[in-house]
Amino acid sequence: KNQSFYMANDAAKKNAKAWALWVKILGIATVVVTLLFAYFGLYGNEDFGTWSWIAYVLVLLTYWFATRQVLHAMKEGLPRPEMWFDALITAYVANLLMIFSPWLWWILIWVPLHYGYKAFQQIKNMASMAGMGSNMGIDGGAADQNTTTKKRRKKKRKN
Repeated sequence: KNQSFYMANDAAKKNAKAWALWVKILGIATVVVTLLFAYFGLYGNEDFGTWSWIAYVLVLLTYWFATRQVLHAMKEGLPRPEMWFDALITAYVANLLMIFSPWLWWILIWVPLHYGYKAFQQIKNMASMAGMGSNMGIDGGAADQNTTTKKRRKKKRKN
């Protein structure tokens, strides 16, 4: 019994170390990217208008929410959540690219589009496995049967 307790305790310590490391990594990355953007993107940038501020608020919200999700998963000993980590990395990249052009924040849109596409494909695959996506006509498949019969007749004529 004591050995299993120590093994569980070791796993908890390992999770706590991983969480502490991720807190430092994400904190440092967020501060560095934000400071670079504040200095190069905001300071003396005449092109930074209303849409740029809206985009920057979206980036900050993405930082906040995605960081919470990633750190919560690490704290609980779960694997890193792919979607939230992708969103966080995309927010970092978009924030850095916004230094060069305030319109590059549109890159943030690829994450929901990508995962929306994956979800649509998964639903489509499940529907086809259930028989909902078959090529059957209104008449219950008679159209498919007629085309098969026509193909057989053509083969017979060729012979």
